Order: sequence, then C-alpha cells, then structure tokens
Amino acid sequence: MSQVTNVILSFSILENASLRLDEVNKYFDDRSQGTWERLFELPDEAYSGSKALERPTCVGAFNYLNLWEGFLPHVVNVRWAQPENVQVFVCDQDEDSYTDRFPDAYINFCQNKDAVARYRANLKGQ
Repeated sequence: MSQVTNVILSFSILENASLRLDEVNKYFDDRSQGTWERLFELPDEAYSGSKALERPTCVGAFNYLNLWEGFLPHVVNVRWAQPENVQVFVCDQDEDSYTDRFPDAYINFCQNKDAVARYRANLKGQ
C-alpha cells in the first residue's frame, strides 16, 4: 500500500536555482536511505510550445511524505532571497487538483517566534 504526494516547487528566477534546490533536497538525505527520493528541476527546453519555462520548476512524487511537520517547514527554512515568490503545489493521492501549500506553511512558521528568530539568524549567515 502507498500514499503518494505529488509536489511541484516553483520559485523566482532571481534565486540561485541549483543552491536552493540542493537546500530543499537536504530534507530527503536522512529519509531516502539510498533511494533517489528528491525533487528534480525541469530542463529549460520548450514543452508543447516554442518557449522555455521562465521560472525554476521542480517536481517529485513521494510515498508517505510528512508534509506539514517535515517537508513544508524545511522548505520555509530554506534561505530564499524572495520567499514571497515561492510556490509549493501539492496533490495528494486522493485529491483531484494541486493546491499551493507554501503560504499556509509560511504563516504557521511565522507564528512561532523561536522559529522566526532561527530563520532570521540563518539569513544573516548567508
């Protein structure tokens, strides 16, 4: 039996895409136990049209992803230059559409004063 969570991560073109994606994928280092469980960035080549994607867009499908207590708080803690432009679209196995979960996760994060202090300290360390 499985419980699949489909994830699409998109963020500003002004971010260093490879560094930010590496930071996001650190979440899977302990969890994956040698599997290739991580988000992958879509290449710049055109898809069903003559233009390339204009924002970094990363995708992945994960079994039993701990979304609210694990993955989303981790994504919030990434050192985003423009967190207001981060989107994390999620479609769980029994859902029919994607929903942007990043705003809710960011609000929950900001309500925790200790977490905000750690986040700001991380930003100063960049």
